[in-house]
Amino acid sequence: MADMVRICHVEELALLPRWLKQIVSHHCSDSFHEPSKYPIEIELRRKVQGFEVDMVVTCRSGKRVNRIGFELKKSDWAKAIKQAMERRALFHYFYIVLDMYSFSILGMLRSHREALEYGIGFVSARDNCIVIKSYTKANWRESRSYAYTILPYLNTNNEGVESHA
Repeated sequence: MADMVRICHVEELALLPRWLKQIVSHHCSDSFHEPSKYPIEIELRRKVQGFEVDMVVTCRSGKRVNRIGFELKKSDWAKAIKQAMERRALFHYFYIVLDMYSFSILGMLRSHREALEYGIGFVSARDNCIVIKSYTKANWRESRSYAYTILPYLNTNNEGVESHA
């Protein structure tokens, strides 16, 4: 059985890392602004259709209840991408959270652009920020457009600016 946390009060949002608050704010505006009316549920190690997912967030935006899947990895991005692509269709949004700097994640994406085409988002736990946001299947065209916008950057040798957090 998965471990679950239910956020029902605005002050409880302070327990979440900045990147997770940003994701909930972006994809679940009703839950973010009124958690007492629309609680945010966070489950760890949940089985979804036979797949173990590291974290699942269930929250509300408008009339829709969104399920957001997360693969959490220290640095094994190849395994994370494979797992995320297998599980992507089971969720409205999906993120890979890596304990790597943002510029390292962007550098890795040079050779793994297919994840962007699936609307998979990327988070740098090290920099505590969203590197690339996830898109719903209905908006994968927007995701591809975004991917092609950043692909020229990914093709350069520019590794970005190092974070000194």
